[in-house]
Amino acid sequence: MFIQSPSRFVGVLLSLWIPTSSALADEPEARSRERRAAQSALAALDDGARKLQVVWPEGRSAPTLVAGLAVTSPGDQPLARAQSFLSRWSALTALRPDELRLSAVETAGDRTTVRYRQVVDGLPVQGRSLAITVEGTKIISLVSDAVPLTVVDRATIDAETARVLAVQAVFGAGPEAPSLEIATQATKLIAANGDRGVEAFQVFVARRPLLEHLEVLVDAHQGRVIGIADRVVR
Repeated sequence: MFIQSPSRFVGVLLSLWIPTSSALADEPEARSRERRAAQSALAALDDGARKLQVVWPEGRSAPTLVAGLAVTSPGDQPLARAQSFLSRWSALTALRPDELRLSAVETAGDRTTVRYRQVVDGLPVQGRSLAITVEGTKIISLVSDAVPLTVVDRATIDAETARVLAVQAVFGAGPEAPSLEIATQATKLIAANGDRGVEAFQVFVARRPLLEHLEVLVDAHQGRVIGIADRVVR
């Protein structure tokens, strides 16, 4: 990753992030196009007067952070300004408009942060989000951990089966296992690792009713539990 001031930004960007011919041959053409488009957008935003800070981890199609911006964006409210910025500079995210869903608008003082959740085919991608910070009429930063997904393995089980698997993972499958009613909720989403995803169910299991819930993640493609996290109710 790198963080650079504007005086060296473009030169370092080009030397580090334009792949060699052999590298381009080894990566999908779509990834190469996304990367080149993001590089072009950053170069256009760097007018030499702003102190841009950019973080771009290796292997990503677009940066995770662009700060130090002062981009005037049209709109009568922060949300409209954020939407205008995303439309104009969508290359910075490497995502299509339908892959972002508004999740929150948070204002503190003269700054507003507009938050989006990454979605694929309408399903939220677990842990993947993007935030635009607006100050007055200007966009001042973009932060993103969203990554375009090249492959999504589709579900082969339904929510009821996922609930069964979740309860069995917590209590076992013996005759003393509780009824499915303790699996209070099963929400379909996409679990992602890098640019690959799998449809999954997030199931909440009440290990101790009203006191402790477990969040069980069920891989809906392979039909197996892939994660359990404590969610203590205080």
